[in-house]
Amino acid sequence: TRSIYLDEPLAPTIVLTQMTGSGNLTSNGHVDVSGILSGAGWDYSLDGGTTWTPGSGSGSGFTVTGDGAKQVLVRQNIDGHTSPSSNTLNFLLDTAAPAVTLSAATDDVGSITGPVASGSSTDDTALVLSGTNEAGATVAVYNGTTLLGAATVTGTSWTYNATVANGTTYQFNATATDAAGNTSAAT
Repeated sequence: TRSIYLDEPLAPTIVLTQMTGSGNLTSNGHVDVSGILSGAGWDYSLDGGTTWTPGSGSGSGFTVTGDGAKQVLVRQNIDGHTSPSSNTLNFLLDTAAPAVTLSAATDDVGSITGPVASGSSTDDTALVLSGTNEAGATVAVYNGTTLLGAATVTGTSWTYNATVANGTTYQFNATATDAAGNTSAAT
């Protein structure tokens, strides 16, 4: 039997628990840490290694907070020996829900035309719903909690052609989902 002692522990491995957006964009800042030796301490840096914060536990992970660009590194130390830093984990954290409005339901057919006020009636069976959204967001349109479909988004504006039935009451609302996967409350 041979015993081997490493003077320097190996660098830990880090990954985001869940990438909710495309590229390096996420709304979930939990970082999984692996490769921490039994009995080792560990530190993490959120600024590319300028400052270090002690980690806790056996290295299962930690959660990064505060929206913006992140440069995460982790290192471990045991018996006075510090490992090299992990590979840098670069990502953009976005936890804010996007803004969305439903600003108009427009009647463009029949004897009554123009914006339809909340609680009013219409003689148009194909209302044009419209509003604003965060750039890059998708917009879903609902009648109460029933999904009607996806709106057509152009920049920071959206439209949706809603088919309505005579004698029926509708409660239109919309939600927006940004590129990081955050979804707004219904309007």
